[in-house]
Amino acid sequence: MPTGEAAAHGLSATTIGASILYALLGVILMLIAYRIFDWLHHVDFDQELKNGNMAAGVAVAGVLIGVAIIVAAAIV
Repeated sequence: MPTGEAAAHGLSATTIGASILYALLGVILMLIAYRIFDWLHHVDFDQELKNGNMAAGVAVAGVLIGVAIIVAAAIV
């Protein structure tokens, strides 16, 4: 049983492990969502982002933020 400050904040190996697992799952889901978004549109978002296209950046950011909100809601 943890003692001290870790116990006061509820930090245990299980909690930390679950946090890492959820973080990895979130990143994987965001990558999948980006690839699906890129596949559905007839624009090469990778190239557009490399060219500095701000509109493409805003569109991709919107997709990633949307997925992040959904993942966060599913976790809680």
